[in-house]
Amino acid sequence: DNIISLPDRSDDEREDEGGAPEPETPLHAAFMQIHAMDRSFDPDTFLEGGLGAFEMILQAYTEGDGKTLNTLLSPEVYENFASAIRARELANNTQETTLAGIKSAEIIDAELEGRMAQVTVKIVSEQINATRDENGDVIDGDPNAVVEVTDIWVFSRDTKSSNPNWTLLATGLSN
Repeated sequence: DNIISLPDRSDDEREDEGGAPEPETPLHAAFMQIHAMDRSFDPDTFLEGGLGAFEMILQAYTEGDGKTLNTLLSPEVYENFASAIRARELANNTQETTLAGIKSAEIIDAELEGRMAQVTVKIVSEQINATRDENGDVIDGDPNAVVEVTDIWVFSRDTKSSNPNWTLLATGLSN
């Protein structure tokens, strides 16, 4: 007796009125889980901070600044970066990297395992990269060419830590 029949409406009509909310995506669900553990987590603010870290890490790597890298990278990633810097220094080579701009940046994955949050970011940047030998001759890259580089970086943070900073847990390049 309490059931009232409503006319059937097509999906097109619902869309015109804004429609029902889209089902929750796995990424949105992960954001909500992270936020439940860390009330300060906001995807937009995180992405802004991640881009700042991206610039700092590129600059520190180029300059061979291990102290800065050590504060931003997981021990494994730090050792990979430090090893590359040591090899470059032993060969008397110098790295030149100029970040010409960020074309796009987006969070492509997120997860929460226990207290540990991980957020994966895809960053498409334009860079000028060149490696020079001890005589100043270019041995890799082109100091006059802007190239598009697509990085996939994974950041991690203990949601119960009083330290608000995220750590770079893994890096990779996308084709």
